[in-house]
Amino acid sequence: MQSRAIPLMRQPSSRRCARSFSMSSYAVEITRRASQQLRDLVAFIRDDCDMPQAAVRIFDNLSAKIQGLSSMPKRFRIVDIDPLASAGVRRMNVRKHSVFYLVDDERLKVVVFAIFYGSPTAQRLQGALRRTSLP
Repeated sequence: MQSRAIPLMRQPSSRRCARSFSMSSYAVEITRRASQQLRDLVAFIRDDCDMPQAAVRIFDNLSAKIQGLSSMPKRFRIVDIDPLASAGVRRMNVRKHSVFYLVDDERLKVVVFAIFYGSPTAQRLQGALRRTSLP
């Protein structure tokens, strides 16, 4: 029987394969109106639909996704409705809900100004943006 040479495993390089970079963390602010919209949404599901556990799940899911905007908030696209697009309004979909927000790179801040079920009309969204007081 002839012995075969087993190839040696290549040793890992001392050089790093991936580049490391620092990602800034953004503060997430929810306007009073958006906070009220979230409370109204949860109350509707809890009371009118008589689904308290679903209301808690939806609240937890939306809250977690909104807080997740603290890292890489620009991963969601800018809406394609003018003048909202020129203002830099972004949309994050969370199941059947739409979260609209602005990114302030100078202050490292994300401002959530509207939370809607489904897809709102352009007029409704523009009204929500007008009522938002941004620095």
